[in-house]
Amino acid sequence: MLNVVILIGRLTADPELQKVSAQNGEVSVCKFTVAVDRGNDQTDFIDCVAWRNQAENLCKFKKKGDLIAVEGRLQIDSYDDSQGIRRKAARVIVRRITFLPTGRKQVEDAPLPEPPVEFFGEPVEMDPDDLPF
Repeated sequence: MLNVVILIGRLTADPELQKVSAQNGEVSVCKFTVAVDRGNDQTDFIDCVAWRNQAENLCKFKKKGDLIAVEGRLQIDSYDDSQGIRRKAARVIVRRITFLPTGRKQVEDAPLPEPPVEFFGEPVEMDPDDLPF
């Protein structure tokens, strides 16, 4: 099974770094929201959580309105609200954040992106004539 989410959007607020207690000391965490254009003048606001170096770098270098790419996994949490009603909340647990250029000069000077990660193993070479359709 595969749980991979890739988003490209803008930060809805300046990211803020928090420290949380862990078994081996404090760990950096940043909760943020990405506005992703869905088309037809519709936008999705997606909650994300970054940890450790990803969180620190995001808070250090990015601000509200900056364009980023987020790669991670979707996590659905259940909880009971104050009236005792069962609720669900979705968020992306960040694996990698890529800072995207926004201005014309930045786009021209931007390095080429890394090749995508192969999730499905080694590629298989196949002759198109061998396909059954």
